[in-house]
Amino acid sequence: MDATVFSNVQTYLQGWQTSTLIGGTFPWTELGYTYYWGQSSTALSSIQGLSEFIILGSTAVKIIGIYSPQSYYYTKNDGTTFSVAIDAQHGNGFASFNITANCDTIWAGNAFQSEASTDTSKPNQIDIASGATISGGQGILVWSTNYTVTNAGTISGATVNKLKDSNPNSARPGMSGTANVALLFLGDTSKGDPGGKNILINSGNISSNPTGAGTAVEADAGNTEITNSGTISGNTYAIYLATGTNTITNNAGGTITGPIEIFAGTTTFTNNGTLDIGAVASDGGAYTQNAGSTLKLTANSATTYGKLTVSSATLSTGSEVYVTVGGYIANGTPFTVVDVGGPVTVPGTISSSSYAVGFTADGTKDLILTASRAGNAYAQASTNGNTDAAGTSLDQAAANGPTGDMLTVLNTLDRMGSAAEVSNAIETMTPDVSSGAAEG
Repeated sequence: MDATVFSNVQTYLQGWQTSTLIGGTFPWTELGYTYYWGQSSTALSSIQGLSEFIILGSTAVKIIGIYSPQSYYYTKNDGTTFSVAIDAQHGNGFASFNITANCDTIWAGNAFQSEASTDTSKPNQIDIASGATISGGQGILVWSTNYTVTNAGTISGATVNKLKDSNPNSARPGMSGTANVALLFLGDTSKGDPGGKNILINSGNISSNPTGAGTAVEADAGNTEITNSGTISGNTYAIYLATGTNTITNNAGGTITGPIEIFAGTTTFTNNGTLDIGAVASDGGAYTQNAGSTLKLTANSATTYGKLTVSSATLSTGSEVYVTVGGYIANGTPFTVVDVGGPVTVPGTISSSSYAVGFTADGTKDLILTASRAGNAYAQASTNGNTDAAGTSLDQAAANGPTGDMLTVLNTLDRMGSAAEVSNAIETMTPDVSSGAAEG
């Protein structure tokens, strides 16, 4: 800048500062404007906060950083690592985030940060501390590979583009198909990081929008590693992997709830905790279920139930399969819950949420559970003579393919988990007889 122009700018800024910060006559934003315009000799550490520049029309501008105002606060660094030193700065192209409280949106990756590392021995970091939350905005978007997301807090769902509207299902700006994904890895490798991975280490909670369709964790490209000892849950998908060589490890104490979809590539899935796939088919690659772990699924009917379709399956006799019965299940109904196209070891424990419906397992080809219900289950639940006949009638109806109102009744009874609960329900079926009418 010309010396005379610079002197005039200084005079202007000093006058502006005096009139606003001291006199308070202007709606000064107080966002920390820098007072060094265009001076290459100024130390970077002296330039703090936002800057305003006058740029001639048709001038090309390169944007090297896009931050949520909240997330900007969590980038304080010394240019190389996180730092709280007196001369540490926020932003400045730094690619990592250290979330210690509350934030609504994180955009990370080489499309937004000029300092994103492509060195696989030094992955970029997004750390969410215990007690910290990312919610109410667009969740986390990780544009490029070579990022490790370590979550001990909460990442939850609705990805709202607040710049446009308040629709909780809005996609991220310019990216269709990204609505309502709590943690999205786009997996871009165009900036020299083809060996980098999408890495998630979760000990906290990651969930999609609890009131609608959504995905907890999605990776659209690149190789992905997921290690879970917390909770990952999604209504549409718990985990959605489009391609790549992937590993999913659900540790002891970890819970993954919702369908898992892998469209291409190779995925190794090891379950040491609880996998609850609900009532939707899931594609899980190579699946290993170790001792002490549980595969949960929901069976609502003979055709609507949870199912794993995998390339290989190793199931421990020390593991469990637990079926949540969501409606009437006829005796002898088969359910192929692990479809692998070959023999598998049958887990040692097969459990059911239903008092009336149990299951037996066969691993000769695939893991097939067959519904087994006692012919007099509801009669046995009765605790007095008034309900014995009703229980017997219900057992007969269950054995003969109920329809209409009787099917509605059995849909409710089959969901009940104890004899006492069933007995109390049957008791309500006893008519309230008027003695006067009877005598008349």
